[in-house]
Amino acid sequence: MEEHAGLSVILQDYLEAIYNLSKINKVARVKDLADKMNITKSSVSHNLKALEEKGYINHDRYSFATLTQKGFVEAEKIVQRHRIISNFFYQILKLDQRTAEHISCVLEHVVENKVVERIIEFLEYVSNLPPEVREYILKFKRDSQESEQGECRYDEQEKFNTYTKMYTTLMDVKPNTKAEIIRIKGKGEFQKRLADLGLIKGRKLKVERLAPLGDPIYIIAGTTRLSIRRDDAYCVEVKILEGEDS
Repeated sequence: MEEHAGLSVILQDYLEAIYNLSKINKVARVKDLADKMNITKSSVSHNLKALEEKGYINHDRYSFATLTQKGFVEAEKIVQRHRIISNFFYQILKLDQRTAEHISCVLEHVVENKVVERIIEFLEYVSNLPPEVREYILKFKRDSQESEQGECRYDEQEKFNTYTKMYTTLMDVKPNTKAEIIRIKGKGEFQKRLADLGLIKGRKLKVERLAPLGDPIYIIAGTTRLSIRRDDAYCVEVKILEGEDS
């Protein structure tokens, strides 16, 4: 596997994990990194030391790590590659989310930049097609694999009419609109995954913008910027806020 910016694949994974954990907790704790990567704390400390020596992180040996400016820039590149590849497999090829994420974790390290650039060009090309043509492409039949247990699945035929017009799903909130989370549909690991992003009942947020194809949705929760897939956003029931800070 090719190294990027002098980083081995494992160090790229660490940088990505630190970036994602920092979005939630401001810092990446050694314990959280060990749990996320399913390895021992001593292994985490060893690899964090390597990243610190290369100038990508600041590291408190027994506690946490934070990204330097150099580390943040490189982590953004890695995360962006992951999102682009994942979006292609999920939005265009219609693989289930778990499979798309798994493939992305592997390919983000080996796919050449020109391939990623072509994927971006294709996504932009599709987004600029006439609506009827774009709709035809995006209705490409979804893979029939089992969804993850407890996940709330988006059904295009289901109408959200349980509540008054004040309530809707995060999927239907327009950009630059503030909302408060009322309920998270689904259960188990699915709810935990959203909670790890800070999406819990009572949390106020703002929809910042949509990706070119409407997926993912970019939101601001407090001082944190997050992205969430449309299928997941459908499972987040919200109340639209008027004249309040998120």
